[in-house]
Formats: sequence, C-alpha cells, structure tokens
Amino acid sequence: MKRQTIFLCVALMLATMLPMSAAAFSDIRDDEVRVAAETLAALDIVTGFEDGSFRPTSTLTRAQFAKMGVLSMGNEDKVALYHNYTLFPDVKTGHWAVGYVNVAVRESKLLSGYPDGTFRPDNAITEAEAVTICLRMLGYEETDIGSFWPNDYLVKAEEIGLTDGLSISPYAPMTRGRAAQLLANLLITETKEGSVFSLNMGLTGTENAVLLATEKTDLSLAQGIISVSVGGTVTQMSTVNDMPSSLVGMRGVLLTGKDGRVCGFVAGRYEPVSVVVKSRDADGINTTEGGRILVPAGTEVVLRGTVQTYQSAYVDLKAGTTLQLFYDKNGALSYLSTTASGVTGSENYVLEKGYTASKNPLLEYYGAAIVEQTPIYKNGVQVDASALKANDVVTYSQSLGRFLVSDMRLSGVINAAYPTKTRAQSFEMFGITFSLSDNKELDLSGFDGKVVTALIAPDGTVAGVVNSSSASALMGGVVKEVSGSTATVSLWSGYEISGDTTRDFSSLADRYVEVSVSYDGKLSLSEPSYSSLGTSDFSVAKMTLGGKAVAADVALYECADPLASFEEISLEDAYGTTGIVEAKKILYYKTDASGVVRAIVMRNATGNAFIYGLVSATEDDDGENRSYSVTTDTTAGSGVVTVSTVTAQGGVSLPVQGPYGGLAVGGGYARAFNKLEKQGQVTLDAFDAASNVHVDGRSLPISDEVQVYNESTKKFITLQQAKEDFNRFDIYTDVTAGIVRFVVVK
Repeated sequence: MKRQTIFLCVALMLATMLPMSAAAFSDIRDDEVRVAAETLAALDIVTGFEDGSFRPTSTLTRAQFAKMGVLSMGNEDKVALYHNYTLFPDVKTGHWAVGYVNVAVRESKLLSGYPDGTFRPDNAITEAEAVTICLRMLGYEETDIGSFWPNDYLVKAEEIGLTDGLSISPYAPMTRGRAAQLLANLLITETKEGSVFSLNMGLTGTENAVLLATEKTDLSLAQGIISVSVGGTVTQMSTVNDMPSSLVGMRGVLLTGKDGRVCGFVAGRYEPVSVVVKSRDADGINTTEGGRILVPAGTEVVLRGTVQTYQSAYVDLKAGTTLQLFYDKNGALSYLSTTASGVTGSENYVLEKGYTASKNPLLEYYGAAIVEQTPIYKNGVQVDASALKANDVVTYSQSLGRFLVSDMRLSGVINAAYPTKTRAQSFEMFGITFSLSDNKELDLSGFDGKVVTALIAPDGTVAGVVNSSSASALMGGVVKEVSGSTATVSLWSGYEISGDTTRDFSSLADRYVEVSVSYDGKLSLSEPSYSSLGTSDFSVAKMTLGGKAVAADVALYECADPLASFEEISLEDAYGTTGIVEAKKILYYKTDASGVVRAIVMRNATGNAFIYGLVSATEDDDGENRSYSVTTDTTAGSGVVTVSTVTAQGGVSLPVQGPYGGLAVGGGYARAFNKLEKQGQVTLDAFDAASNVHVDGRSLPISDEVQVYNESTKKFITLQQAKEDFNRFDIYTDVTAGIVRFVVVK
C-alpha cells in the first residue's frame, strides 16, 4: 500500500466533501468534533464552506468513499480503463464516479454492490463501510480481520483504537462530523506494519509533543509561530498553516515537513474530563462536584505556557481553576492541562446591562434554549440570572455545560500597548502584560494617563477596558515588599502588582491591605477596621459565611494577631477537623457586587501563622522589657534559625510556656504565642501513610513543617531520620487546631 498516496487520497476525498473555507468552523458545537475537524484543516486535509460552516450533520456518499479507496490503493491509473465499463446499472458510463466505483469493486475489493445488483452511489455511506475502508487504508485484509462483516471489522477497529470515542452504528449513515473524528483517529492509529499512520505521510513526526501556544493565544508570538514543548524543552517553531487554538494545551504528534516547518499537530488519543478545582494538595484535587482525584507527583501539568510536574505545579492550581484531565486507554491519568480544548476558545462577551425582570442580558449573545437550560456560575458559585451585572464577562463552556461569568477587575494606568495603542492586542499595567480576548483589537489611545479598569474574563484574558468611574475594581491582599515610595502587593485576585505609592507604607509590610489607585495611577494602601465588623461562622464544607455564598476561589488570609505578619492559607488548612471557622476568628471579609465572599481574613484559625520551635523569654534588669526567641529548623534538618524580638515599651507580656511553642512576629516585635500540648508518647507503628499519627485512639494530622528535635544531641532532624533511628516519639500539638507541630525523640 502506498502511504503517501493514502494521504493524498484523503485530501482529495475530503476536498470533494467540503467546498472551501477557514479552519475555525462556525457551526461545530461539540468539542471533540471541533478538535478533529480543525486538526484535519490545519493539515490541509479539509476545508469548510464559504459561509465558515462545516455542516457536521450532513452525510457522505458511497461514491465519494469509492474514489477515496481507489486513490488510497494507488489504482488511479486503472480508472480510465473502467470509464466505459458498466458493472452496475445505476453507475453507467458518463457518471462522474464510474471509473472509481468499478475499480473499487473489481480491482481494489474495497466495496461491493447490493444483492439486487445496484451500487447506489448517491446513498449515504454507512458507518461500517467507512470503518472498513479505513481498515483497508491501514493495510488490513480479510485474513487479518475475519470473514463476518461488519462484526469482525468493527471488533478489529475497536481493538486497534480506530473507533475510539465513536460508538459505531453499523448501518447508520456516516456524517461529516463523525467522519472527521474517524479520520482524526486514523492519523494516530498504527498501520498493520506497526507505525502511526500520520508518520507515514511523507512528514517527520515527533511524538509526545505539547502544543503550548499559538499566535492567537499568546500575542507575544509572531505571525505563523507556535510554542511547543518537546521532551520538556520549550521552543518556538514556524508553521505552514494556522494552528487551531482548540489544540493548545494538548499532547500529541507534531508533524513537520522537509523545511522544518510545522505542517500539523495531531492530538493524542486520551479521554478528557473537565473539572473545576475546589481545593488541592500535594496528593490530589478536590472538585466542586464533590469528587477526589489522586494525582501522582510526576504527572505532567500544562500551565501558563509551560510543562511542569504536579509536584511543582499544584500550588498554582487555585480554587476555581478549570482543568482538563486526560486519561489513557487503560484509565490511567496521563496529564492535566489548564488551557486545553473546552476550557478556552469560547468567545467572551462583556454584558452592557445587568439583569432586569424584563430582560436577561445573556439573550443578547445566546439562543433562548441555551439560556433557559444552562446553569450560570459566577466566580465559581452557581447563581441565577439576577446576579448578572453590567460589565460582567461571560463565556459559554460546552465541555462543562455552563455559563462562566467573571467580575474580576484590575484598575490602574496602562503603561504600554502592543502593537500600537490604536490597535492594541495586549497592554501592560503594573508590570503585568494582559492579552485581549479572542485576539481582538482595542483602541486604547483615549485612555492615555487615565485610570482605567480592565474587565477580566474567566480564562484570564481581558474582554474590555473602561474608565474606572464606570466600573470599580475590588483589590486587596498582602503587602509583599515596601521600598520607599514603591510597594508590591499580592492580590486575592491572583495578581501581584508593583507600583509607586502615594506615601511611605513600610509600616504595612506583610500585612493585609485594601488597595486603591489615585488619579495619577499611584497605589494607596489601607488596613481594614478589624474591630467593627460583626460576622458569622465560616463553613468550609458548605462554602458559606453566615447566609452568604463563598466563592470557590476565595482567598484566605491568617494572622496570629492583626499586628503580626499575614499569610495566605488554603481551604485545606482552614477545614481543620470540623470544617467550621468560628465567627470569633473571622476578622474581615470582602464581597463582590453579587454579595459573594471573595476574601476572608482570619485570626489564628489554623495555627499556621506561628513559627514553632524552642521558645524562651527573658526580662531586662528593671523588668520592663521582655525579649523572646524561637529556635527552629527551617530547612528540613540542614539549618537552624533564631528569631529574637522585643515587645513594645512597657513590657507587654506574652504567656510563653516553654520549652516548645510557637511565636508570631510583626513589625520587629513579638506579637503572639501559641502553646504546644503534649498528647502522649507513641511507637513507630503509630504513624500511617496519610501523614497522620494515632495517639490514644485519635488520628492527629502532622504539619508539613513539623519540627523534630533530638533532646539528646540538642539538634533538629527530619521526621524521616527520626523514624529510621528511633522507636519512641513524644507528640505535641498546637492548642489552636490540634495539628502535630513538634515531635521529640531521645
């Protein structure tokens, strides 16, 4: 069988099927069909109709497949011999396909007629017939398959993966959409000889490549350039044709021509599952649907134009992140992607008006049937249409079956725009470069020197820019660094902004602040009032704060004292043992325009805001000042650090009870102490594989930063070292959350 001829025949056959047009087809709603069709289009195998449609539900004819089969077998030179030969009364001399039909039946044995002697060339080809022809193209014959048609043929096709993702109805007509899926499968199916079909098309194939970005998803890339990862190395390559954005984030076969340019990319055969992250840890992901997915540490994650291991990437998979998980044919998790098909690519719309009783703003962009049947998730929380406000950004995710709505905003002054301010496709604000949604262009020249608000879509791109007076931005977070009149703030929205400030805010270093932007674009920082806010319990299990819904990507901050350092914590930390953070521990919360809680500031809810170790307190000669220190191993057995601080004048006394405890520091002073209580002594078999230790019938969680101290040598060691050398362990937990913070061996 001539493999290069097969490729040409597929192109010719589908050229007969599809008149002409671009790679992005306007009428494909199914993600798998879209990926298949756009994969074939990027290879110049298919084109669409002039109106931009693909018409996936239209059917194909037996005559078209007969022509394809003849070309694939390299028998086109015999077609002329059969132009004047009639095998079937309904395919007589003069019929456009007479030569192809006759050769396909008489010479190539690809098809046969019906019992009544007819061929029925204009009949839709059945799915079983299409599968049979593809098997022939792969080099299989009846002796390889079996004599019972279509059953043996369908079994063989399923066995080799040709029909993966397709439940074949043997006698149903083959539609264009399903044909695209079948042919996309063909490209990555092994031939009878054992090589992947797409690697036998006169091209060079690189397997296990990851398509990271195209010029449409990363506007920093020049026209005709894509970013790919091959063997863990990220590189940029030029392409022959436009690469569809629907393939970004996928792993598969990269096809290049003799000139080294990319001719196409064929996504691998995986079963994709879309989920939304509720919480995550080093071992796996909890989804908003209530599921738990275990993820091996070495699993690849496609994240922000890079390929990382789950071990290094999981901390960036914040609540509310939409992921696609790709499983291999054995059901094993192969890789994860935050940018794969079905997660991005849908058009983003800025709502001009909010919901009213007489008008649902979604009807301006979507059909009534979709609007009526599709749930709405705003900032990760399911809401009804009444929660929709002007300047919200909405997109429809078919893979998740929901509308995704965001009111995430960032206010500031645009410093630069690319390629020009009048035709901007991206812009810079606070040192962050933002890409516009859907590769659109905006005229930003009218915003020179003005404070604007960027309207951020669910996929992180910017769907619009308006004057800050038209849409305000909620910005709050922890001050990471202050240097004179500049500051860096890590916002609860996930962005880290740096800029000039209206004054020196060095006293607010490491503290939670609200951020506003002055008329000249400078940052102004202010602490919330922690004494005047009445609130309710935070139920982590129900994601409610009193009667208010809490966003799936809520930012949680904790301090041991409002004057001590703040740090962001995870939902897993806040969950503790009861799933409830009591109202008395809630210092502050922030809601969006819909009343959904987006950020919560807590006081000593988890105990994580302390430094645990050997603590001591000493007084000066007159007893007015006390100094405190904590000695702790901060690098898992390889180093010790001592923190010495002094309280305010007047000798504020902390109830330090050593020798083991936790100390919180802020502004150069010791601010709070957390007592450690001994829970008992255990043997080695009390430790389990789930990072817990069992003491007197209780299962106690062990902190990731647990301190292990050898009293005999007066040195810190790792927990693993202690398990290898000792069999008796004194277990200490904090009084806040009952988490094991300190272990003593002798």
